[in-house]
Formats: sequence, C-alpha cells, structure tokens
Amino acid sequence: MDRLRLSLRHRPFAHYVLILIVALILLVVVGITVVDYLNAEQTSRRNLLASEEQTEYYLINAVHLTDIGFKLFDDSFNQQMKDGFVPFMEEYERSGRDPSRMDLNAVKSRISSQVDLYVINADGVIEYTTYPKELGLDFQKTSPEFYQSLNLIRASQGFFPDRVVQESGNGALRKYAYMPTPDHRYVLELGMESELFTETRQQLRYSELIAEITQYNPAVENLRIFSPTKRLIGNKAFEPDEALNATLDAILLEKKNLEFIDPASGGKTRYLYINLSTDPYSSDTSRIVELTYSNDQIRRTLQDLVFFHLQVALLALVFSSIGAVMISRHLTRPIEGIVRDVDAIAKGDLDHTVSSSPAHEFRVLEESTNTMVRTLKETISKLQESESHLTASEERYRVTSDLISDYAYCVAVDSGGVSSLVWATGAFERILGIPREELLQAGGVESAIFPDDREVYRQHMSLLFKNQPYRSEFRIMTRSGETRWLSHRTLPVWDVAADRLVQYFAAGQDITRQKEAEAENRRLNEELEQRVIERTSQLEAVNRDLESFSYSVSHDLRSPLRAIDGYAFILKDTYGPALPDEAQRYLQVIRESAQRMDSLINDLLRFSRIGRQALDKQRVSPADLVQSSLEELKEEMEGRDVEIRVEEMPDCLADPTLLRQVFVNLLSNALKFTRDRRPAEVTVGSFVDNGQVVYYVRDNGVGFDMQYAGSLFGVFRQLSHKERYQGSGVGLAIVKRIVERHGGTIWTRSAVDKGATFYFTLNGGGMHE
Repeated sequence: MDRLRLSLRHRPFAHYVLILIVALILLVVVGITVVDYLNAEQTSRRNLLASEEQTEYYLINAVHLTDIGFKLFDDSFNQQMKDGFVPFMEEYERSGRDPSRMDLNAVKSRISSQVDLYVINADGVIEYTTYPKELGLDFQKTSPEFYQSLNLIRASQGFFPDRVVQESGNGALRKYAYMPTPDHRYVLELGMESELFTETRQQLRYSELIAEITQYNPAVENLRIFSPTKRLIGNKAFEPDEALNATLDAILLEKKNLEFIDPASGGKTRYLYINLSTDPYSSDTSRIVELTYSNDQIRRTLQDLVFFHLQVALLALVFSSIGAVMISRHLTRPIEGIVRDVDAIAKGDLDHTVSSSPAHEFRVLEESTNTMVRTLKETISKLQESESHLTASEERYRVTSDLISDYAYCVAVDSGGVSSLVWATGAFERILGIPREELLQAGGVESAIFPDDREVYRQHMSLLFKNQPYRSEFRIMTRSGETRWLSHRTLPVWDVAADRLVQYFAAGQDITRQKEAEAENRRLNEELEQRVIERTSQLEAVNRDLESFSYSVSHDLRSPLRAIDGYAFILKDTYGPALPDEAQRYLQVIRESAQRMDSLINDLLRFSRIGRQALDKQRVSPADLVQSSLEELKEEMEGRDVEIRVEEMPDCLADPTLLRQVFVNLLSNALKFTRDRRPAEVTVGSFVDNGQVVYYVRDNGVGFDMQYAGSLFGVFRQLSHKERYQGSGVGLAIVKRIVERHGGTIWTRSAVDKGATFYFTLNGGGMHE
C-alpha cells in the first residue's frame, strides 16, 4: 500500500489529466446509458400501468353492470314476498306472539311451496323454521355483520327485502326478505327458491367477460372472480387453499384492494374488492377479482436496450482515449512552470513572483498567487499588532464577568492530577460568601459543598477525567451558615497528544428559590392527588347506584307493564265481543298507557346510558348521517307532503352513532310538529360563525314561545300539544347530553306558528378550510 501511494505521488500531472478525461467520458456514456435505460423502463412500466388501470376500470364497470341486471331481476320478487308476510304475521298474532305455538307449515302452504319460513330471536339464532337444515343457525357466530343488520331490522318497522344469494352449505340460490314483529322480539324471514334464479344467472355470467379481458390485455396471465363466500364464480367445485383463503379473508375484512409482487419473476397479482352492497339489502353480493400480470415484455425490451448501449460505450472508449492523450499534453505544460514558482515561494522567498502564461485561466492563477503572497506578508504584520490588543481585551472580559449573576471559574489540572483554581467570577464569591483569594487557595467549590452532597460531586467529577462534560445539582454551605442549591455545569479541556485532562471550565447559578418552589409544588400535588382519589371513589359509588337503579327500572318496572299490556290484550281478545264498547275502549286505553310507560322507561334508560357510554370519535360526514336518519324516519313521512333539503356540511370529529342519534331526534321532532303543514318543510345545513361550524335543523311547524325555551331540553318536558303530538319528552334531553359530551352547545330560535330552528356545535366546530 505504501509503495502504491509513493508511486502515485511521483506520477506526472499529465497522467492524471489523461485518466480524468477518460473517466469523464466513460461517466457520460454510462450516465446516458443509465438515464436512457431508466426512461425506457419508466415508459414501459407507465404504459403497462395504464393498460392495467384501463383493464381494471373496464372490469369493475362490467361487474357493476352485471350486478345491476341481477338486482333488477331480484327486485321483481319483492311484492310477492311482501304479500307472503301477511299470513305469516297473522299467524304470529294468532299464536299470542308465541312462536312455539305457530303452525309454520300451514302458513307455508298458504304462501307457496317454494317459500320457507324462519323465526329469528334477539340473539340472532333461527329458533323455528320450515327448513330443518338451518334450524339453530347462529348468525352472531357465523356472520357478525349480518347479525348487526338483523338487530337494526328488529328495532325498526316495515318490510326489508334482500338479494338472491347462495346458501353457505350447498350453494343453492335463494331470495330472502325480513320483517320485524310488532313487539320487536323477533325477526320473521322468508326464503324463496326458484329455477328462474339459476336460469337468469346463466344468461348474465362472467365467463365471456373474463375471455374478453384476457384477449384485450396480453399481460393478463390469469383472471378469477370470487364471491363473498370465497366461491369461484363459474366453478362450484373449487376450494381455495390455505394461503388464498387467508388472502380472501383479509380483503373481505378490510374491504380494500391487495397487491402481491413475485420477487423472482417480477410478476404482479392484484386483488380488486368490488363493493356491490347496497341499502337496504343485508346480504353482500360484492366480488373479489384476482388479476395476475406478467412483465416479460418489459424485460425483453430492456435487455435489447442494454446490449445496444454496450456497443456504443465500447466505441466511445476507443475515441475518447485518443483525444485524451492529445488534450493532456497541451494542458500540463504551463502548470509545470507554476509548480516551480510556487515551490520557491514555499521555501520562504516571499519576494518571488509567478511567471506569466499565455492562457487566461493560468494568468488568473498567477495573479491570485502573487496577491496571496502580498496578503500573507500584510497578515503577519497585523498579527504582531493584535497581540497588544489581546491583553486589553482580557482585562475587559474579567471586569464584565464580575458583573453577571451566574458564576464561572476555571481549574487547571497538572500531569499528576492535582487541581488548582485559575480564576473565578465575582458572582462566585457573592454566592458562596467566601473571598476570591480563599477560593483560589482552597481549590474551588468543593470545600463549600454540603457534606451529604460531596460524594455525588466527586462521582461527577470523575467523568471529567474521561473527557465527558456533566451537569449536576448540589447544596453548599455559605460562610454565614446558609444552605443554598446550585445548578452546576462543567466542560473538560483535553490534551489529545498527552491523552489527559489539562483544565476544565465550570459555570452555574443559584437555584435555591426554584428548589423551594418545587418542594411546595410536590406538597400541593400530593394533596391534589388525595382529593382526586376521594372524588373518584365517590363517583364510582354514584355510578354503581345508577347502574343498580337502571337494572331495577329495566327488570322490576317493565315486567309489570308487560303483564298489564298482555292481560289487557288477552281480556280484549277473549272477552271483547261480550264487553260493551266503553269497556273495550278502557282496555285499549290501558294497553296504550302501558306501552307508553314502557317507551318512557326505554327513553329514560337510553338517556342514562348516554352519559356513561365511551365516545368513539372519528372523522364523519354529517350529510351521510342525515341521509341515514331520513331512511330510518321514512315511515313518518309516508302519505305526507314533505320537502327535505340537506345542504353541504363539512366533516367533523364525532362519535358516528351518537351524532346520528342527534339528527334522528331533531328530524323526528321536526316531522312531528309539521304534521299539519302542506307542505312540511325541513332544512338541514351549517354555517361558520367566528371560525366555528354551527349545524342546524329548521322546520315550518307550530313553533313555541321562546320564554319556555329554557326548559325545552329537560327530561320528560313538552311545552304543549301533548294530546296532539305524543312523545316521551326525552328526545331533546338526549340531544343536549350528546352535544355537551362532544364539547359543544345547543340552542333554539322559534316563534308560535312560525316554525323552529335548533342549532348546535361539536367540540369547537367541524373541519373547514
């Protein structure tokens, strides 16, 4: 290695120029090759990507169009199935709302032999059915998402049709429909079989689509379409392996696309999740498309490009070598003369000048070198003059350091490790109360350190002998006997050649008052923590009492109400013809009162739970929640002339379930008090006030007097029209509690017979630009 370095030092400059020119030419050729290769690769991949995007766009549209055809066919059976629920619901009422007493086979014979009947309980289990293979099927375990849909149906009213889907067991096609029982204890289900289902799907199939796409894009090696049940479309006997099964599960869970790259071949396998689920259908007819792409065409193109550039690079190397020899000879001649002149100057002859040269660049170098020599001579004289100013500057620094409040000092360390204080600022003397002369003799701050803190100080001092700065805090004892706290920082000065500490600088400040404040803060924090513990214990006791009360209301109060309602129904149903009209009316009043009391208890429990329910804040669209709320309130608008206007609203951070309850209650309130309007007008929107988003719900209903607005949001408070506009009086109280839990406020503006507007904010407003 040493011989190689010595050989390089004695090589002529012309050799280096020759090597540099050849290297630059090679670098340019290689750079052009690399850039061209990268551009070609990028263009090829861009074209391939565009082809893939076009293929996937066409495929997704084709699947959507096919599903639209399926949906139109499925919807043609809705009325037939809706009519089938009439005898089904009549049998439920005839059995006293006891499914165990229902004759399901008799109802099936009345509807159709192609229709099976199901009774699903609140736990999502098929409790009774005319289709024994699915008796006891637990949707809560087999299909949690479908179980959530069943809960929504059971809590609602009306007819809920579904799509034609495959049975999970044998793949047979069935169309389902659902209807909740009036007491919301069960969901009644009809399942229809028909040969038309199979015939229609044979006419609308995917095989032609797959063949057309593979022909249109040669890069597509394979294309398969799967259903949400992981069945391969067009191959009922197909069973996915373990890896494919896990991949399909992940896509169905996340409802997102996945992509895998084969590291060996560079091929790509892409899974597209095509969401075909639509409201109000519970079944999911979405599709997962598996596309396998090949990049063999790109590989062949790039190989040809590399071979072409290798040929070009070889020719460039030959011609560049010839040109480099000629250029290097011309450039190095004036440099040799400059080297001789500079060598003479370096030996101490500052009066020697560099000889002139014909080239402009070398003339600039010559002038610069001569100027540098003149500047060097001037600099030497200036340095000699600066030495006298340095002594005066050190004296000014000493006076200034004596005036600052923080202390500083310098300690020298000899080769034997003995320390001696070199200098100290005036603040050092004022803080310790010891004259500076005594400190210089005592060797620094250690002599004044509190005895209990000297060991800590010595341990930190040992870091200085390892060339490590440190920071510490310790107490000192002043000459007057007062104890003070110091914040101390030290910086070592290390002699690299001798590998030892030669001196160190230290600085610090008096932090006695800060320590006293910290001690007082700790005492106050301990008292505060004790108070928090006591208040937390009290709140936990209150919550336990509230839970106990809710349990009592839910079980002890509702059971007698259901008994009253049940016996009143039995009495009216059994002895109704024998009772006078007035007695029958009384029985009806008893039932309505019991049901209203049960509704009041439900609202009270809901109001109680909202205050204890944990918030799950996320980014939500209020406009989407309003549309969902209107779907829930569709029955309240049936047969009425209602104009609903939903304006654009910014997204916000909120619990989607609770915020949806706010819109449901406010919209229900607006629809109730506009019942006599023709048309009824309801507007939902927002505006920005002082940087805060304000949401509102406005109606043209009967309104109210603003002097009663203060009690409007209380529990069980209704201002007027109790007989005409029935309600529990808890809806607005629930709205107020939800808004306040989000950190917002709610208020209203109204006038009698001029409608009402409810305004609210959420956590300082929504998200707006």
